[in-house]
Amino acid sequence: MEQNQKGSLYKKIFEYIQYKPKTEETTFVLPETEEEQWIAYNKTKAKASVLDCLSDVTNGIKSLSEVIELAKEKCASGKWTKEDIEILKIRLEMLEMRADELEPIILAYEHGNMDRGRISVSSSLLENKTTIERLYHLPKNKDIQTREFELKGKIPVKMMLNYIDGMVDKQLLTLALLQPLMLFEYEKEGLIGETLTDKLVNNLIPHLQPLKITTYQDVTKSINAGDCVLFIEGSKEALGIDVKGYKSRGIGKAEIEKTTRGSQAAFAEALRPNTALIHAMLQSTNLVTELFPLGKVNAKNCAVMYVDGIVNETAKKELIRRIKGVKRDDVFDAGSFSQMISDNKLQFPENLSTERPDRVVAALMQGRIAFMVDGDPFAYIAPVNLWDFFHNPEDYEMRLPAAMFMRILRYTGLLLAFFLPSIYIALVLFHYEAIPTEILLAISGYRQFVPFTSVLELLMMIFSFELIREATLRVPGQLGGSIGIVGAIILGQAAISAKLVSPLLVVVVAITGLASYVIPEYRFGFAVRITQYAMLLSAAMMGLVGVSIVLLLILLEMVGLKSLGVPFLSPIIPKTSTVTDILRVPNSYENDLWRPDELNTERVQRKSTASESWREEKPTQKEEE
Repeated sequence: MEQNQKGSLYKKIFEYIQYKPKTEETTFVLPETEEEQWIAYNKTKAKASVLDCLSDVTNGIKSLSEVIELAKEKCASGKWTKEDIEILKIRLEMLEMRADELEPIILAYEHGNMDRGRISVSSSLLENKTTIERLYHLPKNKDIQTREFELKGKIPVKMMLNYIDGMVDKQLLTLALLQPLMLFEYEKEGLIGETLTDKLVNNLIPHLQPLKITTYQDVTKSINAGDCVLFIEGSKEALGIDVKGYKSRGIGKAEIEKTTRGSQAAFAEALRPNTALIHAMLQSTNLVTELFPLGKVNAKNCAVMYVDGIVNETAKKELIRRIKGVKRDDVFDAGSFSQMISDNKLQFPENLSTERPDRVVAALMQGRIAFMVDGDPFAYIAPVNLWDFFHNPEDYEMRLPAAMFMRILRYTGLLLAFFLPSIYIALVLFHYEAIPTEILLAISGYRQFVPFTSVLELLMMIFSFELIREATLRVPGQLGGSIGIVGAIILGQAAISAKLVSPLLVVVVAITGLASYVIPEYRFGFAVRITQYAMLLSAAMMGLVGVSIVLLLILLEMVGLKSLGVPFLSPIIPKTSTVTDILRVPNSYENDLWRPDELNTERVQRKSTASESWREEKPTQKEEE
């Protein structure tokens, strides 16, 4: 008994230490390293390549067998007509074309370097259908619609239409494309291949702006943009037809950059209506719009607009170079894209965002460049300087004193938003001797019941103000503004009644918050609010010396900033000959005759010296009877 137990124990130990070849795992294991992922990808791709190659060859063999069977039937019956010979000749020509196309495909499969997005359109409709199914993952993908039909005649020509459901106008597709094709008297034309394609483009559907396509890179681009693509049996060219009909938000009213006078139009998400808005306001043959593709997977268009003959060519080429240099699978919106092409991504923006086409037109006429991304209702303007962030289209709609006052008010708001909280802390903690006695006694009286330090007290109130601001933006409809007003009043009054903050500090926070709202550009205003905290903490540690240090660091950052080569603090640092960007000056002022000097535009003069020649003429006299 004991020997049997020892024997079984030795047997188990031997089985445990004995070498066994590794069996193939049946459970799914996700590859973790890049090398393992690449090996797994190549294995999957190799299997798919073999199947694709077999499918293409099988289709060719099937077509060849059909031609052979037709020839056998005619030979057996002994009845050959001229039409039969023509049909057989055309089919053999089509098979020869397919053989020429299959040879590079098979070689590509063998070497494992097939790129379906760049191969040419095949003359075989079946091959094109297989390629579309492979590219768009059909039939799993329900967005892509495929419609097959044929032109009736002695030799029926098969056609295939592909489009994304929901992105085309089906009524336009039916009446302007399918109906003419169905009524086309093909048997009288006797066309095939590219000659049939030319006939369709020039005579049948020219009003739909058909575009000849030869590669699948253009096929996918056309389908993804909302067009439909027509494949024709026997033709190596497909037709991209503009039948877009997807719903988009129309031209609305400006919600962020509101004005009481001037244009009220705002951009929408669709790119081409946005560029059309600019063209409607700037009716010039020199206005140029260039389109550049963005994103390898989610392809979008970026429109770059400028006025030829005015814009600085070097700045334009630099912007285009940066746009072409962005290599990503997806560009989500114009905001993130503007950061990708900026020199500095940390604090202050280097380009100006706007939702107003009139502001874009004014910038283009100054010699600046605008760019927009499809799907984003904002345009971005470059190059810009610091003072451009405080301009408003309404400035030019108002009289000179009012416009100048509004700009001074915005600059005052910038200073208050920057310095008011930090100066309050510095005076209370370090430089209380600079405060008038009456105010100092009032502050001391209020603070004797407050349990928190001045710094903590101010941080609490600023953070509460930011919470109210964010809640106002996120609450839908008209309720957001009401919540903001009521919340601020109730919160401030409750904090004072509970002796958590002093009344003077509530006034400081309220003025600071309102001052930050005066800045027209949202991103620049947010950068100012973030800088507040650095100034506040430095004031709490070193008083006015700390404020001066942070201010010096901000100035150093701004001096180093450039927007497409234009210094951020120009025309002050460095000083240029035009200063109209800072304050609005009278139209008769000499500098108003010239475009901003820092832009180095091709055409420097904005208007002639005699632009208001009526002032030098005699007034109209009453006609003598």
